[in-house]
Amino acid sequence: MGESPEKQALVILTASVAKTLNRLNKILQQKQIARREVGSMTRLVAELEISNDEIMRSVLDLNVQQMVRLKTGQTARTPKTQAEKQRGNDNSELMKFHYEHLKGHRISDGGAQGSAIKWLLDNGYSLPVLKECYESLFAEKWRSNVSWLTVRKEIGPWITRGNRTAATKTDRSVENGHTVAAEYRNEVIH
Repeated sequence: MGESPEKQALVILTASVAKTLNRLNKILQQKQIARREVGSMTRLVAELEISNDEIMRSVLDLNVQQMVRLKTGQTARTPKTQAEKQRGNDNSELMKFHYEHLKGHRISDGGAQGSAIKWLLDNGYSLPVLKECYESLFAEKWRSNVSWLTVRKEIGPWITRGNRTAATKTDRSVENGHTVAAEYRNEVIH
């Protein structure tokens, strides 16, 4: 009775592996390995890999991706945890929130905005706090625009001053400047 094709293939593989390893051992036992010997070792390793690939393809019926995973020791992708899924949802929600404040203009620096959002979420800021800070900064009249980069830079001082949406010193200075200018114009006109 003949052996199965799988067993024959495995016998060929073990013979090839043994032969290649014996040749490698002989080369490595030499005290000085010449450059040409390094090339011989490289060819032997390549021969072993080719034999191994053929066995994986024909006997084990693996596709290329499965072979690569076996060779590199990688396992299948691990599914995302609930926290990772939630972070993705939070990220999307904050980007949408920013887009709505741009009044239809596209987000030109999406990568930077995403990076800032990631930093804010990684540092424990909740969505309501981030949105409140964004709205507060957006309400400041002297700011020409607000982004998540602005929030990242300003959230510490914003929290320190008690999440105040009241006018900051800069806002008061600008408003005072407008008032003084208006009074001056009124004095000049009268």
